[in-house]
Amino acid sequence: MESKKLIWSILSVSTLLMMAGWILPLLTVKVSFEVPFIGRQDVMNETRSMFGTIAKLTEDQNYFPAFLITFFGVLVPVLKTLSMGYSLTGFRNAEKVGEWIFSINKWAMADVFSMSIIIAFLTARGMGNISAEPQAGFYVFTAYVLLSGIGAQMSMKFHRKNRR
Repeated sequence: MESKKLIWSILSVSTLLMMAGWILPLLTVKVSFEVPFIGRQDVMNETRSMFGTIAKLTEDQNYFPAFLITFFGVLVPVLKTLSMGYSLTGFRNAEKVGEWIFSINKWAMADVFSMSIIIAFLTARGMGNISAEPQAGFYVFTAYVLLSGIGAQMSMKFHRKNRR
């Protein structure tokens, strides 16, 4: 019973991290260039949250990237969180739901991975006029992904142990 309480605690904290990760600033991108006799001039300096990024992509009619971020950064985490909670209730099919969580767990990391690739690309050497800095939302959402992954693993162990 102790492990079930621990899993509920992890689920609660990870849910708060997930929601904070959606609304906190995720990434700051700065673009500048050198103007002769004037010096470095900023062309762009934008900071966006995950929801802000989705809104901007949709506004600019970049629907596919907006869909991917919405799917992997919002829908998959929400389904995973709700499923984890349901699997701990002991209701009908809770064990099957627990197995489903384990199968979607790897997809929850897709959003963090893709954002990391973008940051790496934007901060590559030779692109001195472009910089990208991860903000609090990136780290908070990454913490959610890691903590919920631990919770999913613990949930699977809990279900396997109680199946016997």
